[in-house]
Amino acid sequence: MERYYDYILSQNSRILAPNGIGTFVVNLLNEILEKQNKTERVTDFKSLLTMPFDELENLHDAINSDRSQDIMNNKVNSKKLNTFRNYYTRFFTKKIECPENEIKKNNISLIQDLGITVCPYCNRNYINSRDDSSGCEFDHYYDKQTYPFFALSLYNLIPSCSTCNRIKNSKSYDFCPFKVNSDEEVMFKVDLSSDSSKLQLYFGDKSQENNVLKLEDAYEIHEKDVAEMFRKETEYCKEYRDYLINLLGDRGNIGKEFSEEFFDYMIFGEIANDGFNDYLNYPLSKLKKDTYDYIVQLRAE
Repeated sequence: MERYYDYILSQNSRILAPNGIGTFVVNLLNEILEKQNKTERVTDFKSLLTMPFDELENLHDAINSDRSQDIMNNKVNSKKLNTFRNYYTRFFTKKIECPENEIKKNNISLIQDLGITVCPYCNRNYINSRDDSSGCEFDHYYDKQTYPFFALSLYNLIPSCSTCNRIKNSKSYDFCPFKVNSDEEVMFKVDLSSDSSKLQLYFGDKSQENNVLKLEDAYEIHEKDVAEMFRKETEYCKEYRDYLINLLGDRGNIGKEFSEEFFDYMIFGEIANDGFNDYLNYPLSKLKKDTYDYIVQLRAE
């Protein structure tokens, strides 16, 4: 976050001057909060750029009113906010010198610093870069046209694949990958009532048939991946595993090394680990983890 803040300042040396655009944005934001009798305040420009998503969400809710829009639409305010909004495009596609003395575009450097290689929205597409071409785009969770205050806020920038970014566009979406304390879990459920393994995506207890990102369309082709997991479970069933243990146990008494967890890891991979949560670096890992957990549940029934 420090590097990101320092980078923004390096792109506009007057941004924090008394008449600078950063100071203006913070003051206008606090003016809107005060006129709405809200207790929230933004202490400084650095706080606006780096505040955690939960704080950003509270700030968004506090200014999300027609009265706020009236103040923002004032001719002078609107012009300055538009200048601030456009900083995103100017800053993020500009090449910078990184600590390892490489020259990279800022958006490429930022996604590499985050250590994320799979789109957090769909968990399907890789978002790594090749040479000078970025495979990642940044979606403004709160769109910068309606909420220009958050145009550069780090936790409002969701690294995403181009498909998710274009489908979401400026629409609101109920799930933010940065909202770590959310009580509403996204979950895949498998319907085995028919001949094929049908998938349904749930957000909390609600079916996502009309999901903003159209994930139900994206995951239609992955019913075959679910079917493959059930095929493996059938093929390498308990009877077959017991047979292997007995066979190997007769040759050195090593059968005790082959636990249920060992076999599951060999068959299903990383997602079979109880503590697996690295969804941002393994494509389809959420689908496969939920399916695996369901398979384990079925074994106990």
